[in-house]
Amino acid sequence: LTLGWRPAVGLAIPGRSHWRLVEQLGTGAIGEVWLAVHESTRAKRVFKFCFLADSLRGLKREVALLRLLKESLGGRPDIAQVIDWEFDQPPYFLETEHSEAGDLVNWGKQQGGIEKVPLETRVDVVAQIADALAAAHSAGVLHRDLKPANVLINEEAGGRPRVCLAD
Repeated sequence: LTLGWRPAVGLAIPGRSHWRLVEQLGTGAIGEVWLAVHESTRAKRVFKFCFLADSLRGLKREVALLRLLKESLGGRPDIAQVIDWEFDQPPYFLETEHSEAGDLVNWGKQQGGIEKVPLETRVDVVAQIADALAAAHSAGVLHRDLKPANVLINEEAGGRPRVCLAD
């Protein structure tokens, strides 16, 4: 069963009329991932939409695992936080925080290519990824889709990259 509404640039999110879709960030097994901006505050959020009834279970599982991580580990800045979700009526979605620097791939491109990033910084990023994974593993959660697109980068004051695992 394919569920109704589909996202497109400029559309409001049903049930969240102040949020406008501005860019599709990707697609995956569950559905589509979009960047949205709040009309008044200009805040940005990421919405993962699910269109297939069979995939809704995976989206619910993702929320359950992220909530388990938060309960077990507290609010860690290196693991993406769930802000809200809609599972009662379509379009089904998961809302998470947004990273201005984007994912590891985009961040690397912004640096002129990952090879231009100083070795010390690259090693630091890998160490941060390992720390976040170790924390998730300590709570009994395995990341089954670790890839550069699921490693978000936030920049601290001074430009130091700070890793945040997503998906």
